[in-house]
Amino acid sequence: KNEHWSAQRAEDLLLEMSEISQRQQEQHSKGNPPPVTMSTTTLNIVLNAWGNSGGGIRAAQRAEALLHMMIRLFNKGHENIQPNALSFSIVINAYSHVDSTDASSAVDKAMELLDVMEGFPLPNNEGINSCYNAVANVVAKSCLHNAGDKVQELMVRMRNMDTLPDNFIIASCIEAYVSAADEDSRRRGKDFLFRMIDDPSSQPNSVSFNTLITAIVRDKAKDRFDEADELISMMENVGGDARPDLATYSIILGALSQMEDEDSAEKAVQYLRRMLRSYNKDGYAKVKPNSFVFNSVINMVSRCNNEWADDVIYKTLVAMENQNSQGNQFVTPDTITYNTVIGKLSKSPSKKNAMKVMRILKSMEDQAKGGISACAPDIITYTSVLNMQRIVDPRRAASIASSYIRRVMSSCEHTVIDKHGFRTVLLALAHPGNFEHAETAKQAYEWMENIGYIEAIDSRVCDLVLVAFKNSNNELSADGVISFLSDRVDKYLSGQTTTILPTVVGFSAGLGVLGKYNRVGEVATFLGKMNELSSSGIPEVKPDEGCYVSILASLSSRQQRDSALQAQRILEMSKQDLSSLTSALFNAAINACASTSGDNSNRRKALEISFNIFEQTKELRSVDSISYGMMIRACMRLVDDDGIKYKLVKSIFHLCVKNALVNDFVLKEMGHLSQKIAGKKAP
Repeated sequence: KNEHWSAQRAEDLLLEMSEISQRQQEQHSKGNPPPVTMSTTTLNIVLNAWGNSGGGIRAAQRAEALLHMMIRLFNKGHENIQPNALSFSIVINAYSHVDSTDASSAVDKAMELLDVMEGFPLPNNEGINSCYNAVANVVAKSCLHNAGDKVQELMVRMRNMDTLPDNFIIASCIEAYVSAADEDSRRRGKDFLFRMIDDPSSQPNSVSFNTLITAIVRDKAKDRFDEADELISMMENVGGDARPDLATYSIILGALSQMEDEDSAEKAVQYLRRMLRSYNKDGYAKVKPNSFVFNSVINMVSRCNNEWADDVIYKTLVAMENQNSQGNQFVTPDTITYNTVIGKLSKSPSKKNAMKVMRILKSMEDQAKGGISACAPDIITYTSVLNMQRIVDPRRAASIASSYIRRVMSSCEHTVIDKHGFRTVLLALAHPGNFEHAETAKQAYEWMENIGYIEAIDSRVCDLVLVAFKNSNNELSADGVISFLSDRVDKYLSGQTTTILPTVVGFSAGLGVLGKYNRVGEVATFLGKMNELSSSGIPEVKPDEGCYVSILASLSSRQQRDSALQAQRILEMSKQDLSSLTSALFNAAINACASTSGDNSNRRKALEISFNIFEQTKELRSVDSISYGMMIRACMRLVDDDGIKYKLVKSIFHLCVKNALVNDFVLKEMGHLSQKIAGKKAP
């Protein structure tokens, strides 16, 4: 049990048993039943307790003392406790569990015990090999420079005792050589193995090869994997129990997984194919794969940038699933396995990869429904899936995100969602054109807020809810924006200063929605509150140029009767918050004017406002090519009379040419005039 007290308790029980036996012996002489007697088996159990106690050299010495006691009692006539080969091997093996500082002493003790064993009358020679193997094990673990030579000496002693060395001592000899950790010792170990292969009386198995391969791949030599591969090929040629087994491939794949070069992944794939061919085609049971070898290959391929990587990682997962479905219980893909494959495929977004990812996701969800929680998709799964589908099929991404987050909100179980994952969900829900998804984003954020999942939300995440409303293109989104913003702003201003507020980016998106649906009064209110929040020390909430441009741009997104008046009002408000006005702001205002609808009087007023704004732009020397293009657009949209339209556009264009500001945008807007008068005589 690797506990000192367990061994001591076993010895105490042995002593009690001895005392009981003595008393019963006395009673037996008076005609009572025969007493309980100790046997070799009983004492071997106690020896084993000390050997497994984890007590180091002291525990081994205690086991040795008990063995010598058995020998003395046997010599006095107690034949029922005659030590056997197992007794000696247990005690010798106890010396393999000592600290490195006691290794040399342990080797001497093991050798002394072997001397005693060879001169002791064992009941039979059955198991005598285990004693030599135990000594070889002690020597191999000692890391002494001459450890390999000592084990070979043991093999000579075995032959002198008419006992042939077996696979265990061959493996110990190789371990003894490679444990010296120098190139010469490893070479000698390799030479020894080759001699054993050529020796008809010995049959090295895969353990010996694996020991040598382990030492080779741990080395830093550049050609170490070539050397290891030569040994693996030799194992295949030797055949029998020397064939590469699960341990062989686990060693080489584990070593390759520590490498960063592209070739390692390709080598790993080739080894896995050899392994599966040996198991599936040749039927070699000892090479039966497990999850480790599959996961090692999958992890390596996931880091590979070669073109074949996506196809290979998916096929490797399919092979892994096939092993499991065919009854190999040692191969069980789990959430981490699936996430690694999905993560790799999602880095190369394509319809082909998206189909594979969705097949994997469905498999994970089906297994989770069937009670296999180890395969249940988590936030990492959905983050990768959504990142891919947002590029390949944004609508599907939004649908997946909505289904996932609603399932999480309705579940009674605690689900871990990190900030990156939640942000990805909201980004997917912000796909244009669906008000229900925007509402889901709002509800999800409020749910995270209410359950105290503060580590998953911040101002940037808060912004995404407002972006979702902006992209929904639904008039109801204005009410959603007002509700969401009012709740947070009012809470903060009422003293709940832990309330997370959006940044100016989120405010801009939300106020753009309000401007689009003619809720300019609410826009003005929120602009005032943004200034109030900024004055109280909240960073990144003060209305900036981008905020006003966003509001003005929203006015131009749909035709309204009062778009020009609203644009004029917003522009005047911006002058109070901005230290300087740029052309972008004026251009957005002119564009809003150009979107004004209504009768001639209404549009004439809008044209006047646009010219007024244009004059302000020129006065502030903020006019640019876009300014001229927007004015041409305003004239084209707001003037019905072709003659007046032509004169106005002509004067603006001549001024644009004079200032050398003609560009593609201006020419594009002029193209609309050309189409208008095509086939007609110019006024």
